[in-house]
Amino acid sequence: MNFTIVKDRQVLSLIVVLGVIAVFIGFAGFSFLRIQENTFRQAELDNLQLIGQRNAVMLGNWINERKTDTRLMASNPELAEKLSNYLQNRYTRIDSSYIADRMNAYYTQKKYQNAFITDLSGKVLFSLFSYAEFGEIHINNDWAMAITTSNVKMGDIKRSELSPQDIVLDFYTPIYMDTKKQ
Repeated sequence: MNFTIVKDRQVLSLIVVLGVIAVFIGFAGFSFLRIQENTFRQAELDNLQLIGQRNAVMLGNWINERKTDTRLMASNPELAEKLSNYLQNRYTRIDSSYIADRMNAYYTQKKYQNAFITDLSGKVLFSLFSYAEFGEIHINNDWAMAITTSNVKMGDIKRSELSPQDIVLDFYTPIYMDTKKQ
């Protein structure tokens, strides 16, 4: 009988020891997985943050490039002269073609949706394509700020009226024919 009690105690002790080892291994494994999960999550968050920062820089560069395009077009003296002739009804077919060619070059190279030239009241004087297809040209704060500050202003990002899957971003740039800001 003594032998059975000792044997039962040894078996019980073995079971307890194995149980403690099993719990320890389970806890260690669970802790390791939690640490790995947190490490992986942090790595993914860092990666997404880098992607976001890169995209923000790319978008900023893209916007600056568009602003530079509009500044270059607006500061082109030959374009201003042809526009002045066009607006004073002294234009020739060459003037009109030159304006259309300049605007079309930006359209094709930069993939712009359209380009408009308006007077100070907002009346469309020249458009690369029929502006009626693009909805009315509204005078808004950005347009007014571009005129007052003589600088490029960017409108709000919005969905295209023609194709809602496309995003549209308007840039407003005054083109002055002379120093009187007409």
